[in-house]
Amino acid sequence: MGQTVHLAGRDDHRVFYIDKVEGGSEVQMRSRIGGRALLHTAGVAKVIMAFAPESAQDAAIAECGFERYTPTTITSAADLAREWALIRNKGWAVDDREHEDWINCIAVPIFDARGDAVAGLSATAVRAITSLETLQTHLPTILETRDAISLELGWRPTPSTVRS
Repeated sequence: MGQTVHLAGRDDHRVFYIDKVEGGSEVQMRSRIGGRALLHTAGVAKVIMAFAPESAQDAAIAECGFERYTPTTITSAADLAREWALIRNKGWAVDDREHEDWINCIAVPIFDARGDAVAGLSATAVRAITSLETLQTHLPTILETRDAISLELGWRPTPSTVRS
């Protein structure tokens, strides 16, 4: 696809980058393996937390500083809660220039045997090279990858977790 792929995991109410494969662009993403993903800006963090237990969501909102990075950054607890509800409804998330104005991404949750979103997978692109709309055309492939990984973790799809 040419985009950078991130794998992130949740530890209670925090999301960390587990792995990253650069997409071959001359531009390198700032994310670092082991680094925290910002809960109100990173698509992969938003998608994981959207499916997290309510107690983890509450703790995440309490800890989130809601710092504004760009005009599209989510800057309030109410807006983030609304975003998580939208993500749960459609089953995937976007980062539309929320942390860095030149970056966008799409992200999907990875589920374990209990149906918990324990990780997330995202495709991130430089906006000048790949628009958010073009990036979304890769969603079927990303969802197939999500399903393959989740099934290996013992996940069994339900109507509430399967969306496209």
